[in-house]
Amino acid sequence: MFDQNDVARMAAAYTAAWNSGSPEAVAAFYAEDGEIVINRGTPWTGRDRVRDMAAGFFADVPDLTLSCDDIR
Repeated sequence: MFDQNDVARMAAAYTAAWNSGSPEAVAAFYAEDGEIVINRGTPWTGRDRVRDMAAGFFADVPDLTLSCDDIR
């Protein structure tokens, strides 16, 4: 069972992955068949597609900085 501290550590690591600028680091948080949906758009399904999505974000917004303000 996960507790609040486990969730906080995972959120910090996920935030750090985004802030690293590495699409591979972001994709590593997803299962092979994992999925992410941005702003109710078309799902990016599969770890490779998540990596492609992150690479696109980094190319479009090279100074992207993510922060985690709250965990509930």
